[in-house]
Amino acid sequence: MSQGQANDWIQRLTPILQATLQVEAVLPEREPAKLEQVLADYDLLEFTIDGTQRRRQRPKDNVVQKAYYSGKKKPIP
Repeated sequence: MSQGQANDWIQRLTPILQATLQVEAVLPEREPAKLEQVLADYDLLEFTIDGTQRRRQRPKDNVVQKAYYSGKKKPIP
């Protein structure tokens, strides 16, 4: 499957997936601050933490930038 075909399928299927997850009340929570409330509301469900590393904009100042450096040399493709 080409990149274009994969993107086309993602665009077609994402709204269907989101609608289904909303009906089942299992949409992912995007705000970490709301974790305690979600766990209290759904105490019988199992949860998975998405630990995907994402790029972030780091400060230009070298001294401040060190606090944001993960140690990796190259981004993950």
